[in-house]
Amino acid sequence: MLAVSICHHRMNTLLPKPLPDASQPVLAPFPDSTLISGYAKDSVAKLVQSGIIKGDSNGISPLGYTSRAEIAVVLYRLLEL
Repeated sequence: MLAVSICHHRMNTLLPKPLPDASQPVLAPFPDSTLISGYAKDSVAKLVQSGIIKGDSNGISPLGYTSRAEIAVVLYRLLEL
């Protein structure tokens, strides 16, 4: 089995193509939003605005690695739209 690790902000760029546009100020409440790479900010903003990415008390952890459980939640929320 091939094991691949992907950071949160990189995973987030793969998903939001069909979502409506969002402005980056939606990321302001997250203390770690400054760690999001420039190429990923618009995608992460779309996911936050759509309620797919919610973060926690520490922020959205853009540089943290995505777990299988997190991917499952994101895919579930996408299907619920």
